[in-house]
Amino acid sequence: PTLCAMESPNDLDIDSPGFGYDACFGLCSEKQLFYPKWMEGEWEVTSEYVAKAFPKGEQLVYRNVRAGSARSESEAIGDKTVFASRYRAVPRRQKDTLPVVQDRAFNTASMLNAYAGYRRVNNIEYFPDKDPTRMVMNYPTVDPRDMRPLPPKRTEVFINNRDGAASPDGNSFACSELFRAVTLGAGASAVADSENASVFVFDPATGVISGTQRSMIYLVPSPNSREGDLYMQTGGKAVAVYDYKITMRPVDDVAKGVAGGGGEEASASPSVGEEEEEWEGEDEE
Repeated sequence: PTLCAMESPNDLDIDSPGFGYDACFGLCSEKQLFYPKWMEGEWEVTSEYVAKAFPKGEQLVYRNVRAGSARSESEAIGDKTVFASRYRAVPRRQKDTLPVVQDRAFNTASMLNAYAGYRRVNNIEYFPDKDPTRMVMNYPTVDPRDMRPLPPKRTEVFINNRDGAASPDGNSFACSELFRAVTLGAGASAVADSENASVFVFDPATGVISGTQRSMIYLVPSPNSREGDLYMQTGGKAVAVYDYKITMRPVDDVAKGVAGGGGEEASASPSVGEEEEEWEGEDEE
């Protein structure tokens, strides 16, 4: 995937990295991102929404995503959202090292529930030992806000490509992943393609990680559909770009009040409210 430079999102011409066959099925592929050792642990993440752009025109972006962001239709530039995330060391195939991977189920539920302001995701099925490229999100059948019944709905997420690289000094790490999200509900379905790119910078003196994240939405090349026609017209390039500034502090440091310091399902303390909408492929890196 494209590890795009985090310049202004205006006038961007970002190509979709496309489906990575080896990244998903290759015999030599680990099929998931490995993170630096300094990302291992539990973190309090503060994410600030700093910029958005529609490089191919607003008419190509759904109204709810155009009004706010891919994370929340009510999110405005300057908003900050706090949620938990965690990364853990796991045995690596045919290796003696213990690489660090994100706890994808926990991180995804934590972020989505924090942005929603309620338990938007009921549980997440993710079995990385069997297939780290597939995740299923199940939604509540009772709305936790007013207790009204909801029809069954789930989103199947496929991680179709990925890339990552560390800086020469080892204190910075850039990565990206390409997602396809298929949401299945009562008599309806929706498909969304997106990419998330992140740059993490570790400060050894404080133990704090800072960085930037960019979420990009692509049209889906569906045959015999208007969206498929528009995909061809835009050349498969990103139609929406959202930038965030992030700060990650170790949970232990946050609990102790240190200045500057720092599963399969989860919820998080709500900080931003939104109405129920389809998942756009957003996943904490």
